[in-house]
Amino acid sequence: MSHFVNDILVKRYQKLVNEAPSDYDVYWMLQHENNSKEKLPDITRVETFTLKDIDNLDYYIYGNHLYHNVNFIPQLFYNRHPEYEYYWNIEYDVIYTGDWSIILKYFEESNSDMIACHVEKYSEKNADWSWWRDFDFNEQRFRKQDCLKSFNPVYRMSNRTFVYLDQQFKIANPAYFETTIPTLLYNNNFILEDFGGTGEFVHKYNYNRFYIQGADVNNGTMRFLPRFLDEEISYLGTKNILFHPVK
Repeated sequence: MSHFVNDILVKRYQKLVNEAPSDYDVYWMLQHENNSKEKLPDITRVETFTLKDIDNLDYYIYGNHLYHNVNFIPQLFYNRHPEYEYYWNIEYDVIYTGDWSIILKYFEESNSDMIACHVEKYSEKNADWSWWRDFDFNEQRFRKQDCLKSFNPVYRMSNRTFVYLDQQFKIANPAYFETTIPTLLYNNNFILEDFGGTGEFVHKYNYNRFYIQGADVNNGTMRFLPRFLDEEISYLGTKNILFHPVK
């Protein structure tokens, strides 16, 4: 998923295509506005979309920018392709230091509805996380300890999750999606799981398996800032680990 094209992204996409199991369909979900002069990549499956396509979903918008509602892009893809059992969403600045088939096939046995990074309940340790600020706990009728956060540059969600969220976003969109989605799912009997790290939604045999937990909130090999350099990741030499952001 990206909003631009360059040679590095084409190589990352092609790596994913080459390494994904043969029964997976791999698409590039590309924002391509009607007046864009950017050349589309010459690859098998490109799904383009515009902001108008997002508006046509008739979802309640949180904030005033696509960045705050970037989850609507995979929701749009689901609306176009409702036939899949599970959907992986990978943002353009995520890399995996291994063969993608390893992580993709590893979770094939999982029946979790959402698998993401840094899946955590509200607690004193993460109470200062900035995206809690707009979530009205009282209005949503959730106890604080039943509210969750996640970090979603890469995640897998089930078909039934997209069906449910498609309905919910037409009713309301109370906060930033990395708070809204895991909280709604957790409190409505969906199954959540963490790719790695050390939190309570990580299976004990997956501690720090597919990404490494760092100190503080949303830190480690999967973080918001600072950016990782390719040279830095190469020097670390870690295998089969997710990294973000790699611009």
